[in-house]
Amino acid sequence: MAQPVPEGGKGAAQPTTDPRDENCERPRILFIDHTAKMGGGAIALLNLVLALDHARFEPQVLLFSDGPLAAELKNAGIEVHLVTLPSK
Repeated sequence: MAQPVPEGGKGAAQPTTDPRDENCERPRILFIDHTAKMGGGAIALLNLVLALDHARFEPQVLLFSDGPLAAELKNAGIEVHLVTLPSK
């Protein structure tokens, strides 16, 4: 009599990073910026995150304040994490 294979055990499909594989697990990439103000660096970050192949990678952005960059990223469907730092 055949024994059931435990979930995630030997014989179970293991996640890969090959996008052609139906069990593909996209690698997460965390981008970090100290501000959410729109300037040269923030615009470059926004363009980079939007140009990334979202079928292959899962971009996330960590910001230390809320602002226009956070709004633009959220509107584009990018996961944004806010960690507010205490002011001096």
